[in-house]
Amino acid sequence: MTVTVTVTAPRANAGLGAAGLTDCGVMEYPTPDDPARAPVWENYVTAQGALAALRLVPPYAHALGIEVDGNDVVLVVQVPPEAPESDEDIDDIVLQLEVLLGDAVTVRTRTDVRPECTLSPTGGVNDRVRWFFAGRYVGED
Repeated sequence: MTVTVTVTAPRANAGLGAAGLTDCGVMEYPTPDDPARAPVWENYVTAQGALAALRLVPPYAHALGIEVDGNDVVLVVQVPPEAPESDEDIDDIVLQLEVLLGDAVTVRTRTDVRPECTLSPTGGVNDRVRWFFAGRYVGED
């Protein structure tokens, strides 16, 4: 019986596989300086925000969005004036987002109190927000 073993040198372009894993199986997170396979850092963070919010968006929320400034990420939550001041679901979204983005990213929350959902740029604070959820409920039944 003859056994042939072939040993090859590592490829010069070896790096992240299709699943975002290194050749050693270690997860590599995209960053603003090295987006890995993420096409644009802001798009990647917005997609991760939407993923983190799945099944967790409070029923009273007008809208949820992400504001990205490098490694500083803000989850923006638009709520009506009668909304509770804190919500475990929002805290869970932040925790999920921190896990999805890795340790190098800081995630904070900003609550915008508005009588109704406002997503259009107004020349104000919301111009940098990438909205990924808007409530469909408008008015009374």
